[in-house]
Amino acid sequence: KNFWLLVQHQDKHLDFQEQVLSLMKPEVDKKKASERNYAYLIDRVRVNSKKLQIYGTQCRVNAEGSSYEPDPCEEPEKLNERRASVGLSPIEEYIGSMNKNHQGSLNKK
Repeated sequence: KNFWLLVQHQDKHLDFQEQVLSLMKPEVDKKKASERNYAYLIDRVRVNSKKLQIYGTQCRVNAEGSSYEPDPCEEPEKLNERRASVGLSPIEEYIGSMNKNHQGSLNKK
């Protein structure tokens, strides 16, 4: 997990993130690596590559500054279904958690 965390935050080294992602996929398929961690990393790589994310793990503060929202996702109507398939909570719960844990980043009205 510590290695994954290090890779997850190497945003200036997209090639490295992509390499680890490709090595991680077979391990996820064999249940030797976390599907959740893979979901976070694939979304991070896709956002850094200016592509739509899959699981909605990467968020930003909305235009009003009042709440977090996921960066754009593929087929948003199926987002919670994809999240559940890798053991992630529904996006509404995730956003609530992000808002609670990062209150200092939000406008307080």
